[in-house]
Amino acid sequence: MSAITAVKEITAAIIIPIMITAMLTAGMKAFFRFRNALGE
Repeated sequence: MSAITAVKEITAAIIIPIMITAMLTAGMKAFFRFRNALGE
């Protein structure tokens, strides 16, 4: 059990920051695209 729990915790520690970074990157891209559309 402890080994499985450790693997889950490590996986979460790796995947969650990647997901957050991906969401922030997508949000910034959408923001700049929106701002450029308004600028034009």
